Amino acid sequence: MKLKLNRCMLIGVALSVGLSVNTDAFHFAPQPHSTSTSLYMGMSRKARREQERLDQKKEKRNKKFRDALENDESPEATKPPDAPPEPDDEFGERPEISVFFEDPETKTKRFQAGKYVMDPISRKPVELKADPVARLAQMFPVATTDVRQQHRLNLADLEVPEIIEKFRVACEVNGELPKFPSVSKKGIDFVIANYDLLGNRFTRTLTRLKMRSAWLKEKENTLKYRSLVHHYILIDNYLHGPMRQIIMDTENRLGPNFGNLDVASYVGTNIDERAAAYIVLKGMQCQWEKKIRDANLLEELEMTGAPWYDKLAIGDPRRFQPNTDTIFELKDCSAICARTIEMVKAFVGNPNLYNDLPAELRFLEDALSVKGGAALRKYMVEEFCPKEGITPEELREGMRRLMQQIHQLSKDPYLDIYMVISKLHKAMSVGTDDVKSPYDPYINDVSKDSPGYFQTYTFNSDPNGLLAFLDEATWGNPEMDKVNEEARKKSQMNSNPFESLDKLQESLETFVDEFGAKNQQERGVQIVATENAEYIPPKERALGRPHNLGWYEDLLALWDSNPKGSFAEVPSGEIVVE
Repeated sequence: MKLKLNRCMLIGVALSVGLSVNTDAFHFAPQPHSTSTSLYMGMSRKARREQERLDQKKEKRNKKFRDALENDESPEATKPPDAPPEPDDEFGERPEISVFFEDPETKTKRFQAGKYVMDPISRKPVELKADPVARLAQMFPVATTDVRQQHRLNLADLEVPEIIEKFRVACEVNGELPKFPSVSKKGIDFVIANYDLLGNRFTRTLTRLKMRSAWLKEKENTLKYRSLVHHYILIDNYLHGPMRQIIMDTENRLGPNFGNLDVASYVGTNIDERAAAYIVLKGMQCQWEKKIRDANLLEELEMTGAPWYDKLAIGDPRRFQPNTDTIFELKDCSAICARTIEMVKAFVGNPNLYNDLPAELRFLEDALSVKGGAALRKYMVEEFCPKEGITPEELREGMRRLMQQIHQLSKDPYLDIYMVISKLHKAMSVGTDDVKSPYDPYINDVSKDSPGYFQTYTFNSDPNGLLAFLDEATWGNPEMDKVNEEARKKSQMNSNPFESLDKLQESLETFVDEFGAKNQQERGVQIVATENAEYIPPKERALGRPHNLGWYEDLLALWDSNPKGSFAEVPSGEIVVE
């Protein structure tokens, strides 16, 4: 067996054995950093030159930013606070909404980010109300009294099948779901009334039931759950669109002013602008506090002489990329975090900016200074809720709604603030019915007794491909064990596994040439020399799972009804009022 390994394949090896590399999920082209690497594959000369220019421009901007932090200065704004987002230089002027297009040079599909968030129903930019209070209501949708009385669920009295059935009935028009991307007004009202009770847990539950039905070969149920989960995601994205747009506008104002403690000069004066500004600032604080914890842990591992593979799961994986500008060292993270905390304090300390924000945001700020769960619940019940004129139940519901809205934002940088709010809500809910969730057996129980269980299985693979090589390299080959042990000893003093790619490539090619095919046959890995060869993986990786059941392929086949696939243009829909 002869495998020709290049750098891209070696990076694939690293990814397959557990190295997490964070890439832009919405950009189909590779993310290049240097002309000396094959990461430029798939890009035209023009695009490559443009990317090099952008990298140089970004490096100059980052150097200026770091110099300002070291001199304890506020980085100068590179554009006015109200300036629109910069155009996408590589493709010219950005469109109003994000689009797929065909690169004329490479003939591949590319993604171009738009200036505005798209309304998934009308397929046009999200429309924001003119009144600031109305825009705040768009950010945090709450049902009217009549709608709440009609649609509000009591999870203590309901099981998941009943919740799904109520959602289906609310969304249907004349006995069936509206054609995508149309939705019913009653369905939107149902989701708003139960926004804190549905969310990500409801989506995951529907998805697991879809997978279970596919495993059981129940095509009718598979199609039903697939339609319901797509319909719910459509409504969820529709309700979340205004907040995403307001957050995006706020990021464009705050970004050039990072470090400027005169926050009143750029956060805005309207209630929706100030609420979004607090979320962005607090999100930055939570993210950089997490980066400090990661940097501390990395330094501890460095001092103890831990091997590099112990460090892979810690911190931002983008630091392993060539010529990276990722900030991950403790000194830099501490300086940025300190400045972010000062900006948050300046915002919170200004009554005109902070005092009339929604109660959930102000409770988040207050609660993070309270030590201990018991003290937190006491403060909530005896001080905060009476002062705000709300009940603890209403506050917990508001925090769940806020948590769901934050969850819908991009994970970078809002994942950390989401985790903070999640832990805070958990502490608030101790001793109440809010601790219980009917979704837990479906999404947290992986046993065969779970109502959301489905049987996973191993797939066929090319017997002469990379996966077969990795199987052989991973599951006990004596010769490869020696190579791994030698590499381990050499890498303990090396924090970057990509610095020795040339030597690793040579070792892997030698191993494949000399030991690959022979040892596969000795260990019982079946190789069939046909075009549709079946590959039985080693039992160590199979972990008792059956092989090639085929139900997942049948599930994917349901997606093939549209020949254009994910690049198809979706027509606009409507909100159907019965």
